[in-house]
Amino acid sequence: MSSPRNLLIVLAALMQISAPIAASAQEDLARLDPATSTVRDLGRRSEVTLGLSAPVPWRLELRSGPPRLLLDFQGLDLGASGQAALQISDTIASVRAGQGDDEWARLVLELARPMEVTSAAMDTSGAAPSLNLTLRQTSAEAFAAAASHDAEGDTDTEAVNLPFRVVIDPGHGGVDPGAEAGNVNEADLMLIFAQELREVLAEAGIEAVLTREADEFVSLEARVRIARRAGAGLFISLHADALEEGSASGATVYTLADEAVDEATQKLTERHEAGDLLGGVDLQGGGDELARVLVDIARTETRPRTHALADALVGAIGDQVGGLYKQPLRTADFSVLKSPDIPAVLVELGFLSNARDLKRIKSAEWRAKMQGALRDGIIEWRSEDALRTALRRQ
Repeated sequence: MSSPRNLLIVLAALMQISAPIAASAQEDLARLDPATSTVRDLGRRSEVTLGLSAPVPWRLELRSGPPRLLLDFQGLDLGASGQAALQISDTIASVRAGQGDDEWARLVLELARPMEVTSAAMDTSGAAPSLNLTLRQTSAEAFAAAASHDAEGDTDTEAVNLPFRVVIDPGHGGVDPGAEAGNVNEADLMLIFAQELREVLAEAGIEAVLTREADEFVSLEARVRIARRAGAGLFISLHADALEEGSASGATVYTLADEAVDEATQKLTERHEAGDLLGGVDLQGGGDELARVLVDIARTETRPRTHALADALVGAIGDQVGGLYKQPLRTADFSVLKSPDIPAVLVELGFLSNARDLKRIKSAEWRAKMQGALRDGIIEWRSEDALRTALRRQ
């Protein structure tokens, strides 16, 4: 019988060789705790305990050829594609780990012999949560009947087949009403639009999560954290600004820039950044050079996906709604776009300082057209993004 310490060695190895994509992306995820993770072999039965820093959604599945147990976790940091092949017990021959899409991670326990799961539960009653499993030896025939068979070309850790989720961020709220026009303000109008967009996406089979459900203040930092914890496949922040001088109209889609590209964009950036200062949160503190390098590496993959998303949205809006700003694709240094691992765009639906734009945004008919365009743009982008991802893996 092997010592529980062997599992700790494997978990520690997984954490060391699976470098996080970025320090800022990693800090909000739960983690495995080697100190409270054990395997106890009790003859024909084994007890597996995985200590966690926070409870997370999870699921399990048995796979055949060879027999193995797959554990999927949402919001758990297992690194990019960690792998170890150390003997850890009489029951578990090796452990592999992989980070899937949408903040889901997979831990693969290759079994030394066929086992069935007789109990599995997330225990949150103690000082720290843990996932507790009981495995019992079974026959090869019984295991084969209970296990899922691998799909052609499927691997354990390449990807986790989980729902696609959109996080919708209604700008401003609470003490920060955003732009105002008469008796209406940006925060209220964007919440209405976001709630309606969620329903439109749901009808198309796309799950959506809002960063706020009421007229309440949510810091910019918290909005990004909500997206990450929700396992966002993409992030859309909704706004409708106003200009004190000059005239502007039409919808604009922003992606992240290292710095604002012109004075007008800089003013909008300052408006949205100021909202976070109302909550007393300073987002300006930077990490060390290594963290910045890791963030850049993550953005190397995310940036072209984000630009493709913006293109798809602008194309759909132009085709179905019209009324785009004269330069509909723009860049800015908005904090809500700074997550390095989630494609994110900020959509300015129009300008409340423009009477025509204001009338449109207040119109249920116009909002329905715009929401349909955003839906179709997301569907088109998702399909093409999946194809591009498949090509990269070949």
